[in-house]
Amino acid sequence: MINRTDRDSLINYINQYISEEISAFDLDDSLMEIADKTDDETVKIVSEYMWYFYDDLKDHNIVATKEEWDLFQRFILLLKSDEKLIEIESKKYTVRQIFSLILLCIFFFAWWKFGWNVQLLMTSMVLGVFSIIISFWKRVEEQKNSELIPEIFPFENFSHLMKIRKNNSRFKKKKYNRKLESQRVRSPIVDILKHLRYRISWLIYSPIVLLFQSLPEKVKQIKIMT
Repeated sequence: MINRTDRDSLINYINQYISEEISAFDLDDSLMEIADKTDDETVKIVSEYMWYFYDDLKDHNIVATKEEWDLFQRFILLLKSDEKLIEIESKKYTVRQIFSLILLCIFFFAWWKFGWNVQLLMTSMVLGVFSIIISFWKRVEEQKNSELIPEIFPFENFSHLMKIRKNNSRFKKKKYNRKLESQRVRSPIVDILKHLRYRISWLIYSPIVLLFQSLPEKVKQIKIMT
């Protein structure tokens, strides 16, 4: 169903964030609150999707590329319309699960052979490299098979986008502020160190990652239901 009050509230939160009237933490609190209480599935999906575009560990004002800014504007346009987003979730089995299981068996064999020692740690880190490759393989395949067009997402095609834009003549796209190009949540060095720590943790705890990679893959599709 369409809850116009909740849609307008979410539009207001997004506008406040991109106008630097509220920070990332304020936005996070607002999104969580509205996602929990709303009965509008579109509001829930957009709220959850917005989570990817700010840091919920360090407070900051808006940090966004031109592409992300345009996506925020399309979210606002969608929320102003009577279009409905639906999320379709399914599971699939691929050869990646087989590879993950084989690698997991190698770890347990090494555990049985060497016990808890440096050799087991080295084995885990080597398996972690393969685990990262499997993750990269999955991501490339998803991008290749995706029907979404990033430049117009969440709309399915350009004509659909233009139709909604025409039906909402009062909508005015806000111009991207070029000063955002130089804004960062953290310094480049801190970002590199954070990413390095993440990768090292992946290598060390690769058996846990491989366990999840051996399970059926979840496939999520977001579509507009008019």
